[in-house]
Order: sequence, then structure tokens, then C-alpha cells
Amino acid sequence: MNQQSNVPQNVMDFYLDQQFERRFIEKCWEESKGKAFEMDDLIWKGQENTFQQSSSQNANANQDWFEASQLDKHVSKIMQQVIKKKPRQANNFVGIENLESDSIINIMLQLIHQIPQLYEFLLSIKSNTSNKSGQFLRCIQLLLTQLTTSNTSLISSKQLLNASIWNQIDKDYLDIQKDPILIFFFILTKIDQSYRELTNSLLGKNENFFIREFNSIFNTIIMNQQIQENIYILVTEMKQVSVFSFLYEQYKQKVYALPQILCIQIKRNQNNIKLEQAFDINQVLELGFLKINFQGQQVNNETKIYDLEKLQMDIRNFSNTIQMFTEEGTQQDIIKILQSKLHTLETLSMQKFDNIQKQKQALEFSYHDNNTKYAVHSITVQKGQVSNSSILYVYNFKSQKWLKFQNSQCIIVEDEEVTIYSQKHALFVTYINTNLIPQFIKHQENLIEIGNIVSANDSYDLNQNQNLRNLIPKDILMEAYKINLENKKQFK
Repeated sequence: MNQQSNVPQNVMDFYLDQQFERRFIEKCWEESKGKAFEMDDLIWKGQENTFQQSSSQNANANQDWFEASQLDKHVSKIMQQVIKKKPRQANNFVGIENLESDSIINIMLQLIHQIPQLYEFLLSIKSNTSNKSGQFLRCIQLLLTQLTTSNTSLISSKQLLNASIWNQIDKDYLDIQKDPILIFFFILTKIDQSYRELTNSLLGKNENFFIREFNSIFNTIIMNQQIQENIYILVTEMKQVSVFSFLYEQYKQKVYALPQILCIQIKRNQNNIKLEQAFDINQVLELGFLKINFQGQQVNNETKIYDLEKLQMDIRNFSNTIQMFTEEGTQQDIIKILQSKLHTLETLSMQKFDNIQKQKQALEFSYHDNNTKYAVHSITVQKGQVSNSSILYVYNFKSQKWLKFQNSQCIIVEDEEVTIYSQKHALFVTYINTNLIPQFIKHQENLIEIGNIVSANDSYDLNQNQNLRNLIPKDILMEAYKINLENKKQFK
């Protein structure tokens, strides 16, 4: 009983809402000594172990656990239907209700909402309900509008996911697919397909308008054996230790044109590389070296980072060798030589690190017109094999804080958490050209502004807002307003 009372009620309620057992929550709280993200890590590691056990054994006890888990989910669904909706909080974003296997889909929808080019383009479409393509696009528009204007802290993606555009193959794919970047582009592909079908039916043409609209954002043209190849997803197999190392080794002097948004998939191959190996997500990148006409002047800070990474790898190798000899109790003379060399390398590493930090600070604050400079925008991590262990971190360039989207919630977190989790669990990273930063800042300011208006007046007439009327189709805005009025009835 004492342990139970030691867990803050809001923490207990949050994890109970995610269907964790009370005793398990208390145990994790005790082991973490009340530290927030250590507690979170213990929770999801415990769930991953449970998931692995349930998929590898057929014992009766495991079957009992599965049945109990299914019962918990069933009860949770019933509870969600009767629990009253909570009003939206000021200065915050709206979450998407977590419906078991679709949490990765939900955080990818949140990512689309946080990319102004995608957001504005999708809302500009003149959709209709005359066919399934128009109905699907209308569902996308309504969801994006609710994420912006809802007077509740939580909305549902059920209408979108139940749209007739999804055939059985699509549904099966979304049920089993756990790779965020594949789901992200799968959703964009469905939007592309629907938009082409809708537009072509209206114009009697057969053109791909969506890809033309966004080729300057996602497509990177690289030179590969004298052949131009369109690429918008760059993949690293974890052979490198940072985003910069990956790009430098794989794409130096191979790019004809840089995209506005760069997507990088980090593949942690269990057969070749330890899953716990750290992968550094560089905050800012100077990518001039990617262009085919690169002459070597622009590498500056990045090549020094690359040299430092190789130096740090040498230090790790020396440390491992010294530890091995020490444990064996032999080769004392060699150990002394290695320790001396290790000390020299560590001193050199500290000097390089200090110099890089000074240059990095100067680089981070120089967001002027530079078409080769990129800043990290989002990081998607997955701490286990279960889908609801996925987290989306989105950087707010104005406040210089990280937003964390997880399990229907959006909160602000410290840089330390993002660094620790991204090094060990990152799967998908997006970078934006720094020329776009003012546009991204303006987008988030607009989202927060309307959110604060609605949170201060939960019956606010959205149709009276000129900015919303200019951006969002009239029928979509009207439906969102009616939904808000229905939501208000549950706020008492």
C-alpha cells in the first residue's frame, strides 16, 4: 500500500490508461527512483519483454496472459466510450486517440500536421464525397482541421482509417508494419493516388499532380554510374555512427539538387550490428559536400566532426583492449603502453570536441540564406517491437524545445531525453533546409494561436476566423465547429 501511494496520481493514471498493471507501474517507479524518462524506459522495456515472451512460447500461462490482455483492451475500449472528453489546454497540441495497433499511423499523421507544405497543400484540395478518393481526402482534411481547431485534448483517427479507400491488403499492411518511414510514405502514396483520381476525373486527364507538386521537397537527384536517380528516402544500415558520417560516406559529390526536406531511415540490423549501438542525430548539417561541383571548401566543421568520430572509435577500441588484458591479468607492459596512448587520444579528443562545439554554436545561430544548411526537424523512435512504444519528437524552432507525441499525448521534453532515446532507438529522421525555418515557425505559431483561442472559448465559432476561412474549406470548417459544439456537452 505504501508503494502505491508513492506513485504520483497523474503518473499512475497515465500508465493505467495505457493498460499497464498497477503492481508493474509501482515496481518501475521504485526502480527509477521517480525519474520521469527512466521510468518510461523501464515501462516499455518491460512491455517489450512481455511481447517477446508471448510470441515465442505456447505455455498455458502465456495463453492466460494473452486472454487477460485482450480483456484489458476490451475493458479499456468500453471505458474510453464513457469517459468524458477533456477540454484542450492552452499552448498545447491535440493528441490522437491510441487505438492499439495504429499508434505509429497516428504519430505519422501528427508529423504531416507539423509540415506546413503538406498541411497547406492538403487543405487546399477541393475534395468531395462523390467517390471514395474524394471521401478519403475529405477525411484527411477533417483530421488536420481537428488537430488545429478541436476544443478537446484528444481526437480520433477512426473515420480516416475506416475510409473505403483502404482495401484488405492495405489494412493488413498497416496492422503488421512497424517501420515509421514506410507508413509515412504509404500514407502519402494513398493521398497521391486519391488526389490523382479525383483531379483526373474532374479534368479528364491522366497526370500525377501530387508528385509534381512535391518533387522539390522530397526528391534528391543523385549521380549513380552516370544515371540520374530520384531519391527521397536515404537509408543507413547503421554502418556509420552519425547522420553526417552516413551522408559523407555514401553521397559525397553525388547530388545534383538538394531537397527542401530530407528523410533518413536508420536500419538497425540485428544480424550485423548490436541494436544498442548509439547513432548520433546531428542537430545541424552543412551539406555542400554532397553537390557534384564540391571543391572542398565547405566541409569545415563536418569533416572535423567526422575526424572526431573516428578518433572516438579508436578510443573505444583501445579501452576494450585494455579491459580484455586487465581481466586476463597478463600483458602488463602492453597495458601501460596502451593506457598512455589512450590518455593522449582522450586529450586530443577533448580538444577537438571543444573546438567543434564553438563552431557548432556559431553554425546553429546562422540561419541565413544558405541552400546547403539543414536543421533536424523530427525524430521518430521505437523502443521495442510493440507499436505503442513509438514516439515522435518534433523540434519547435522558436522556443528551441522538443515536442513529444506519444500515446495520445503531446508534451514538452528536455534535450537530454531526445538525445538518449534517439541515439539508441531512432528509426526515422527528417531534416529541413534552414531557409524553411521561418515558415515552420510561422506554422506552429498559427497552430498555437488558434488552439489558445479555442481553449479559452470552447464554443468559439470557427467560421468567424478569417485566417481559418482562407485556409480550410468551408464545409470542413463547419463540420469541425459542429463537432466542437458536441464535445462541449461532455465537458461537465
